Amino acid sequence: MAESPFLGTGFESFWLGPRLQKIWNIWWWHPNEAHNGYIETYLNLGWVGLTLLGVVLVAGYRSIFATFRTKPDLAEIKLAYFFVAIIYNFTESAIRTMNPVWIVFLLSVMAVPDAPAPEMPPPLLIQRAIKPAEREPQFEPVARVGLRPQQESN
Repeated sequence: MAESPFLGTGFESFWLGPRLQKIWNIWWWHPNEAHNGYIETYLNLGWVGLTLLGVVLVAGYRSIFATFRTKPDLAEIKLAYFFVAIIYNFTESAIRTMNPVWIVFLLSVMAVPDAPAPEMPPPLLIQRAIKPAEREPQFEPVARVGLRPQQESN
């Protein structure tokens, strides 16, 4: 097992082998994880892993705030899950493959685009040049007096 601050020890491999025996000889309670997601990420994946996690955090935060413009109710719950996962990872290592907090965190930072609106065909606009003589005649309203139609006089 190679150790490197840049690359870490490898995915989920810090707490294995002779390194684990050395730690267990020091501590009577036999730790098998860091109980901090960020330290755990550094131990297993090094600075590269922490950088990638930081990219996911920043991109997820921006995605959530972009959701506030279109769906504020959804964005509020996504923001709550986001902060719960960040705070939870200070006390437990939830940045793992099947941890429910990690799964909900990933669901909250996902940017799922809305389904595109169906394309409507453009309205048919048939335009032709209408000459003034071809237009329909305009009738002027005629005032009538009484109930009987007016007779034409010669």
